[in-house]
Amino acid sequence: MQSKERLEKWVEIYSIPKKHKHKGNTVSVKRSIIGGNTWYITECPECNDTNTLYENKKELKYDCENCGCNYIGEIIKTTVVVAKTKKARKVLSGKAKKYLIELQENCCYWCHREFNIYIWDNKRKKARQMSPVFDHYKAFAFSFNNNLENYVATCPLCNAFKSDMHFEDENDFRQLLEYRWNKALDRKEIEIL
Repeated sequence: MQSKERLEKWVEIYSIPKKHKHKGNTVSVKRSIIGGNTWYITECPECNDTNTLYENKKELKYDCENCGCNYIGEIIKTTVVVAKTKKARKVLSGKAKKYLIELQENCCYWCHREFNIYIWDNKRKKARQMSPVFDHYKAFAFSFNNNLENYVATCPLCNAFKSDMHFEDENDFRQLLEYRWNKALDRKEIEIL
């Protein structure tokens, strides 16, 4: 079964009332719950561009990036869906790990920092080596994909910052991770040695 087909099994459709300038009309929202990820996907009522929220809130505030249309919706009905799969997370072989490190030139896929540098962790009051961690590019909880093409070598901090987050745009996601790195450095939670 293809990943897309598997994902479509976990999508539900809700109608939400639009407020503000849309005068009570409704718009369809797809609410997807896969693993630990929940997101709400809708089409803008003015330009039909896709808008996605990754937060689990009572009030859904959409701001279309394409046309600037603002609309708010409330979920009328909630149903919990649990995605089940017989697939288990795969542990990469030593050969596969070596291949990824060489492919990425001994740098983290997300932040491009070189592996094996040291950071000082002020919470734990000790130095930590930034050894590579092998993580799913698209979170396993979302994709159920254990193929080598879905793995990247990351530093432990980017891996922790990413967790099982879902992202639409890789560059935006890299900016988010860089923001989290800078925030940790500015707050002196960590220091690069």
